[in-house]
Amino acid sequence: MHWEDSFDHKYVKLKKWLIDGMTNGQFRFGDRLPSENMLCRKFDLSRQTVRRALDELEKEGAIKKVRGSGTFVNRVFAQPQRTSSVGILSTVLYEYIFPTIMFGAENILTSAGYGIEFGITYNKVENEANFLKRMLEINPMGLIIEGSKTNLPAMNVDLFREIQRKGIPVVFIHNQYAELSDIPCIIMDDVGSAFALTELLIQNGHKKIAGIFKFDDVQGKYRYAGYGKALRAHKIPIVDEHVIWFDSYEWLGKEMNWVFEEIAECTAIVCYNDQVCIKVLAEMKRRGLSVPTDISVVSIDDTNLIANLEVGITSAVHPKEIIGEVAAKTLIKMIEDNTVGNKSYSKVMPVEIVVRQSIANRKKMEKHHE
Repeated sequence: MHWEDSFDHKYVKLKKWLIDGMTNGQFRFGDRLPSENMLCRKFDLSRQTVRRALDELEKEGAIKKVRGSGTFVNRVFAQPQRTSSVGILSTVLYEYIFPTIMFGAENILTSAGYGIEFGITYNKVENEANFLKRMLEINPMGLIIEGSKTNLPAMNVDLFREIQRKGIPVVFIHNQYAELSDIPCIIMDDVGSAFALTELLIQNGHKKIAGIFKFDDVQGKYRYAGYGKALRAHKIPIVDEHVIWFDSYEWLGKEMNWVFEEIAECTAIVCYNDQVCIKVLAEMKRRGLSVPTDISVVSIDDTNLIANLEVGITSAVHPKEIIGEVAAKTLIKMIEDNTVGNKSYSKVMPVEIVVRQSIANRKKMEKHHE
């Protein structure tokens, strides 16, 4: 190709050709553009002409030059046939905390004029893949995603990257894959919540503290980290037998008897969430144990599951509806900013602990028995 024209006109034409390529999907977000030498040869242009076009695009934020690597598309350009819908994917939809979260997100999105495409994974990687493939076909304005088995290696990274290349912004809620740490996430402070609950137990004289955590979702790892952080801060050893792990499909249904045999010497239990807490309380009742006299119990999420118990359970509050609202507002901001986003859009919600009657003061109890 050869452009017979003035210097100014040549660089304008090259700039337009590059913008057209980025707009029609020939060059997508994150793609490397042809080198200066290739552009010079392709269009029979001088290096000065090519550099002027590239320099202007860089100043406008459309491209990014990386020394030693090349020049990359740095902005999402308008995509053809974009629907007015937003996709929302969660592990479940009508159970536990999820209806409230979805209500928060739906209110914000529908008020802004967006339709919603819901999907459910049941924490299965294959269901997540199917949803992402469907989203690639319908080309939504953006996605809000709760990842599946996020503590395990991410199996759908290629699909997420393809979604980014199409210019579709993504926001994670609750969790995030290590391999996709550049994608914004809106989460509760899992480490801080578990730390604060364990700290409360320690302050009340508990030293043998059990923890029950989920291992296939990253929230379990972070809540375990907070539990361990509090124990280490007080130089209390972490006993492996006192830490019980479960996955998405066990839910401890057949294991509770064994669990209590493992943690028999413990005076307190940190529960991964309220669903686990309810199972712990049921097994305690079966064994004739009471809260907090025999065992102190704390939990995370503060849902309706523990709202009407005889003894109120001290719990870390999950922001539920607020997380949904913040995720939706963040996605809308990314759409308006014409970007697939980065970590600067992420937000960790502050820790909130509700103290109730489920923690016994071991110091007072031991003094009373002396």
